Amino acid sequence: MHSAVKALIQGVSGGLVVGVMLLLAGARWQPQSANAQPGFVPAPAPPPAENAPPAPAVLRAQRFELVDAAGKLRAVLGTQPDNSMGLLLFDTAGKPRLGAMVGADSQPGVALLDANGAFRTALAVQKDGSSGFIAADANGKMRAAFGVQKDNSAGLALLDGEAKPRTALATQTDGSAGLLFFDPAGKIRTVCGMQKDNTPIFVQLDTAGKYRTALSMKDDGSSGIGLADANGKMRGLFGIQPDSTPVLATFDPDAKVIWAAGK
Repeated sequence: MHSAVKALIQGVSGGLVVGVMLLLAGARWQPQSANAQPGFVPAPAPPPAENAPPAPAVLRAQRFELVDAAGKLRAVLGTQPDNSMGLLLFDTAGKPRLGAMVGADSQPGVALLDANGAFRTALAVQKDGSSGFIAADANGKMRAAFGVQKDNSAGLALLDGEAKPRTALATQTDGSAGLLFFDPAGKIRTVCGMQKDNTPIFVQLDTAGKYRTALSMKDDGSSGIGLADANGKMRGLFGIQPDSTPVLATFDPDAKVIWAAGK
């Protein structure tokens, strides 16, 4: 489950690569038209002549620029030397606010930026078939990610101000699902989940990633609480068997029974 969450965050954040490429491309996409300069007011289009030739059915170019009535650049559609291509839309202040691009690696992406130029949302599809959506804060830090991986597993992750995962919800193709909670260091500390055999579980882990307590219940009616040491070895068990018989046991570091009560 942990690897699935890591793959989710890494895969979805890969969409930011497209966004960064888009922003860099926007920086290079300065007005190239001699008329697209501040203060330039384009002349109104003349009325069509009675015998004007028909408009061409197809226009072919490497770049199109759209300016407003004041001559400010508002949109650019074009290709880059690396064979990437994109559409970039600017606000009235000349800031890029929306970009759509297909990179040189053929990966498509869409990014929305705020008035300060920080990425706030991005949508991308990866070469391996995975896809995802992210939302970022005002500092450009990823705070939420949702995606579907190449194996069709899906997940949702919430991150803190340092872009470290704190909560994640994931489903696997084998039918298992889980809700995970992380500490500030990015370590999983609590898991609430459903295993592929329909067994519900609740697990707590230490900072080393070793499980220390586990609570589970099986379809046969049995349930139990297990306690483990710092090495992840079970040292104590309390449970109820399918016939309602209680069981209590302790184990040595080699998982051998030291003492037990019940059947």
